[in-house]
Amino acid sequence: MMANEGGGGTGMKPTKCLQCQGAEFYHSHLAAHTGVFVRRGTFGEVPILCSICLNCGNVHTYLDKGGLMTVRAWHAEDTHGK
Repeated sequence: MMANEGGGGTGMKPTKCLQCQGAEFYHSHLAAHTGVFVRRGTFGEVPILCSICLNCGNVHTYLDKGGLMTVRAWHAEDTHGK
């Protein structure tokens, strides 16, 4: 799922569930022991956030604005050089 498909815009918490159109969410981080991250190299990581629809249980994943900017910078370096 793309970050902007949840109704909240790019890199934002969703405001409407894609499954049921519900509008109540619990916001958190995805976690497996210490968290789930987009990683680059040894020290570069961006946490993946999630919103759980309290109506149907659908989980929406997204990056916050700062995380999205970091991943875009990584992509630019990878595709256009440093």
